Formats: sequence, structure tokens, C-alpha cells
Amino acid sequence: MGRATRSRSGARSNATAGVVQSAVRPTGGIWQAPVDVSSAGQTAPGADVAVDPQGNAVAVWERSNTRGGVVQSAVRPTGGV
Repeated sequence: MGRATRSRSGARSNATAGVVQSAVRPTGGIWQAPVDVSSAGQTAPGADVAVDPQGNAVAVWERSNTRGGVVQSAVRPTGGV
């Protein structure tokens, strides 16, 4: 099995709710620790992830601000961080 990328949104152990996180499992390796990809203090419920045939991954989510919804994204290139 090849490299895998996972994204999630939800409460973390420090009670910060709605933070989007991403984790990677390299080919033949173990899952790395998740990292925050959305801003702390900004509720970001739910994230979708797409991966192209080359292994580049993009996560997209919507967060709320005082003017309405804002769509944000984060990219993890193949072999990148």
C-alpha cells in the first residue's frame, strides 16, 4: 500500500473545537502525528480531502466569520510537508 493522507475536524484533547488537522502515513511507514492546518480559534466543521494520481493532497473546509462563510484550503505536495 502507498502513502496515505488523512484530514479531520473536531475537538482535540486540549478542548479546541473545530480545528482541521492532517496526518500522513508514508509508504511502508506509520501514521505521523497530526498537525493543525486551520487557525485555532476559528470553528472549521468538517473537511474534505482530495488526492491526485501523483500523491498531492488538498484539504478544503468552510469556517464562519462575522460576514458569513469562508472557504479555506491547505495543500500537501507529494513528499512535502
